[in-house]
Amino acid sequence: MQLTDTVHLVGSGDNGFSLTHPLDCHVYLLDGGSELALVDTGVGRDVPAIIAEIEAAGFNPGNIAKILVTHLHLDHAGGAAELQKLCGAEIVASRDVAGWLESGDEEAASLVAARQTGMYPVENFLRPVQSATAAGDGDVISVGALNVTVVKADGHSRGHLAFLVDDCAKREDCAKREDCASRDSVANREVDASNNHAAQRALFSGDALFPGGRILLQNIWDCSLAESIATVERFAELEFTQFFPGHVSVSLQDGKRHVDAAMAHITQLLPPPQLDT
Repeated sequence: MQLTDTVHLVGSGDNGFSLTHPLDCHVYLLDGGSELALVDTGVGRDVPAIIAEIEAAGFNPGNIAKILVTHLHLDHAGGAAELQKLCGAEIVASRDVAGWLESGDEEAASLVAARQTGMYPVENFLRPVQSATAAGDGDVISVGALNVTVVKADGHSRGHLAFLVDDCAKREDCAKREDCASRDSVANREVDASNNHAAQRALFSGDALFPGGRILLQNIWDCSLAESIATVERFAELEFTQFFPGHVSVSLQDGKRHVDAAMAHITQLLPPPQLDT
């Protein structure tokens, strides 16, 4: 499912668009021209369905150079090992999550507890990846012509990342444009609303924030309301137009309104509303 010139949805479960396995999160493909990347990997129960979606969109899975993992929960990271093996891609995650992915740490992923509640079947496992690269807040990752800025997004779980994607670099004359000239700092990025060729930026929020300004708190060891609020406040400092969360709907325009909705609660000393699951 093509969402923009550079973003395709190639996986999504029942809490979304029902493209692939029912337990899958949204799995996004980034088209950087010479290079592709995935954002998240689904639960890992039916990776061939994700591969089929990639091929149906006209892409060769062998051109996937990077797999960007927002966080360790199985619906987002469960397919990482198999996809890495199939595509030969580099896996990128936060330092904590990179280590847990390499060891297949199911306790850190709260998978043991999730299986006990029936959230996941007993046959669901977090398979160790061959290797994973650690990334931190403010790092910029190149995916062909795209620049992906890493944003710290703890709260829903430890080591959660979001990704801010600049797709203005895909245009041939981007290098000549003032709005594309500096990408070394998220804080220095400003959008001139009156500029018709202003960059389209997309925030991939994982499970840190959902449409309507909702968050998802769970009774697990690494979930924190205070850190979730800090993450929303961090998102409020970013400029972007497109909003791609880990589940439910997406926004192709005016995506910042979802951050504004959460901030409306935070500024009144209230938590953002909880996502219904």
